[in-house]
Amino acid sequence: MSKKIYSQAEIQALRNNPNVKSVTEKSITYSSEFKIKAIKQSKQGMTSTQIFELAGLPSHLIGKGKSNQSLSRWKRLYKDHGEDVLLQETRGSKNNGPYGPREQLSLQEALDKANARIAYLEGNLELVKKLEQHERSVKNDKRNDLSKQERFRLINQIICENQLAGMVNHLCDLAGVSKSGYYYWLNSSDKRAERDQNDWEDFQLLYSIFLDKKKCGIDEIKMALETEYDVVMNHKKIRRILRKNNIISSMRAAKPYRKMMKAGI
Repeated sequence: MSKKIYSQAEIQALRNNPNVKSVTEKSITYSSEFKIKAIKQSKQGMTSTQIFELAGLPSHLIGKGKSNQSLSRWKRLYKDHGEDVLLQETRGSKNNGPYGPREQLSLQEALDKANARIAYLEGNLELVKKLEQHERSVKNDKRNDLSKQERFRLINQIICENQLAGMVNHLCDLAGVSKSGYYYWLNSSDKRAERDQNDWEDFQLLYSIFLDKKKCGIDEIKMALETEYDVVMNHKKIRRILRKNNIISSMRAAKPYRKMMKAGI
């Protein structure tokens, strides 16, 4: 619906109407008595157009569709909050609204967000410390960069510990992850637990080979799995499980006499 701009003549005509409390070039504020009267007339079967025309407010003056728009809003407020909300005119006020003091709600919302941010930063710092204590390998020396899985876990931990169920959007923004990604991670917890259990069983086998072979790489472990245990496992899975449990193969230094032989050749 287009925004109607009232002319000076229309503004003067509206100001002379007892059912109008105030009027500007872009808006009309009706009296509380007229709002309640309009609702009662609507219950008696009168249309919004008839009610406003009877009050000296025809559609060509206030704007097409404005009567129905205003009456629908008043009826909704009356149904949800009763007659008192219509008697207390709050349009144009910065401090109050029909649902309570806006400034107080804004301060409370800001406080909740601040608490959520503090909880996230504290949890982030604590988690990073734990990861560094376990000698977490990080690329490009970015020690404060958490993986998405770690961020999702941190968000869930903060929500549970601080009862911040309504702060999911804010925490996801702080963590730099999507809300849909967080809920997908949350709903796939059973699959994750099953995968972790399978990984742990595979790790027991891989670790026994690792201890037996001592200085061995992925290829040797894969070969031992196939020849000694009749287990087929690809390189990617072996690397992932070993990295997940902080197992690193020792690099064997090249024998110097081989370098000398190659140089002589």
